[in-house]
Amino acid sequence: MKIGLQTYTCRSVMKNEQEIDKTFALISGMGIKHIELAVDYLKMPFTQKTAALIAKIANNHGIETASCQIRYNTAAKDTKFTAEFMHILGAEYVSNSVIDLSLLKKGKEGVLRYCEQLNRLDEKLKQQGIFLSHHNHHYEFLKFEEKTVLELMRQNFSGLFTIDTYWCQKGGGNILTLLEDFRGRVPIL
Repeated sequence: MKIGLQTYTCRSVMKNEQEIDKTFALISGMGIKHIELAVDYLKMPFTQKTAALIAKIANNHGIETASCQIRYNTAAKDTKFTAEFMHILGAEYVSNSVIDLSLLKKGKEGVLRYCEQLNRLDEKLKQQGIFLSHHNHHYEFLKFEEKTVLELMRQNFSGLFTIDTYWCQKGGGNILTLLEDFRGRVPIL
C-alpha cells in the first residue's frame, strides 16, 4: 500500500510549471514520496505534454505519481488517451474522483448502475495496463437498505479503492474497520 498526498489539497498553488515545481519541492522536503495527482483540478490541459512536464518535475524531486484522480467522464471519454497519460506519468492507478451524484440520488439502484459503469471502464483500462480505483468521499457512507454506498460498491464493483482518510472520518466511518473490510483492494491510502 502506498501512502501519500493528494494534490487536490494544494491545487490552488499548482497553476503552472513554476508553482508545481515549488509545490513538489515542498512536498519532497517534507518526506512525502508518493502523490495522487488531482488531474481534474490542474489549471493545465489534459494532454501528453502536461503529463510529461509533471513526470519530469516529480522525478526531479524524487516523487512517484502513484495514481491520478480523474473523473469517470474524463477517463471514459478516451480510455486509450487516459492510459497513455498514465503511462507517461508512470502511474498505474486511475482513481475515479467522485461518484456520479445524479445516480447517488437514485438510491441503491443508482449505486448499482454506477458500479456497472465503473466495471466497464475498469475492463477497458486493464487491457491497457491501468487499474481503476474509486476514491471515496463522505457520501459513500450514506445507507440504502442498511448498507453504505461503499459496502454496495465493494460487493458490486470489481475494481480497487483509494481510501481518503479525511472523508472516511467526515462520513462517520472507522478507517481501521474499513481497511480490514477492504483488505487486498486498497493499493493507495
